[in-house]
Amino acid sequence: MLRRAIHQSLKYILWHWLMECSAHRGIVLRFWEQDKLWISKVHDAIDLIERLDPRTFRLMRRLLEGGIAVDLPQTRSLGWYDDDRKACGLARDYVPKAPVEDIALTIVHETCHARLMHCGIGYTEAERYRVEQVCRRREIAFARLLAKDTADAETLVQDALDRLERMSPEDHTDAAWANRRWRDQLMRLRHQNEMGGPKCLRRLVVRRARNQRSAHRWREPD
Repeated sequence: MLRRAIHQSLKYILWHWLMECSAHRGIVLRFWEQDKLWISKVHDAIDLIERLDPRTFRLMRRLLEGGIAVDLPQTRSLGWYDDDRKACGLARDYVPKAPVEDIALTIVHETCHARLMHCGIGYTEAERYRVEQVCRRREIAFARLLAKDTADAETLVQDALDRLERMSPEDHTDAAWANRRWRDQLMRLRHQNEMGGPKCLRRLVVRRARNQRSAHRWREPD
């Protein structure tokens, strides 16, 4: 419990002291100073969701209390939902190159995670694959709204359908996710070094990554 409390405190320091903060349409945005030029794309994505899917936009305002953060480099995920902070994260090297429509789809996906967590649905190994399927279907529904609004958006629907088709239960086991977290933690360490993060935070990331790797080593696939 103490280790978890220390970790949460360090995350609070990272978010509230080191990152820039603004708001758009009632949603808090957190980002590094170097990324100010790209935050307008997140604004546009939020506006797009509000216009095409007001229900999801209301959920964003109600459930994403910690807002949307463009804070970590892309690993295997373009975005993620952090239930501790009640926040959606976007990869900081994904936002500059992604179309606004893709960013909106990612936010919709993560907002669906927030809604499921709020309803008491967990993210254990037994639940994870079905949860991701639900979030992918929400992406597809929003992509179809985009297709009605924009002639060029048909490819977004097909891409979302393809992502759902490629999903496999084997990719969502605890062992697979432990390996994924190990790679993600190393990417985050590299990012914090680049951004000049506190040394204590960097040491904590390394220690947590090693502990996670050791705890799941016996479950790794051959």
